[in-house]
Amino acid sequence: MVHEEEIISKVYSSISNKEITRFSLGVPENELLPIAKLNKELTHAMRSLSGGGTEYEEIQGNLKLRNDIARLTYTWNGNIAGNEIVTTSGVMNAISFGLMALTQKGDAIAVESPVYFGILQLAKTLGLEVIELPTHPVTGIEVGALKRVSRPKKSEHNY
Repeated sequence: MVHEEEIISKVYSSISNKEITRFSLGVPENELLPIAKLNKELTHAMRSLSGGGTEYEEIQGNLKLRNDIARLTYTWNGNIAGNEIVTTSGVMNAISFGLMALTQKGDAIAVESPVYFGILQLAKTLGLEVIELPTHPVTGIEVGALKRVSRPKKSEHNY
């Protein structure tokens, strides 16, 4: 039997192999990105940031970015202030903040299956039980499966 750590190790060890398309990492190929434009914008950002971008910013993230996002919420009738927004370095950072705020060691979380292995690693690190739910590519998580695992056991009822 292959352990999940072995599978994850194989994925990361093949990261530099250009012959493999890695759907498991969610990273686009460079050919699909406007690299020159991204580099230009990064250079502009470094020049405009305090200390050339080497200084720590507020823990909630860059204030200018958060204020810009808050302004964009008005396009969908949102009314959010920049100080009500937290930016993260990526999806996994956001998920980890959410799980740390809403769960505690020993809690169970339901995830779709298949699921990105990084979420399984994060849950394990936080001491969470993972319940994988079957998923259909068009309709999403099978609601019946969610209902079955979320019903309290008879011993949990207080009569």
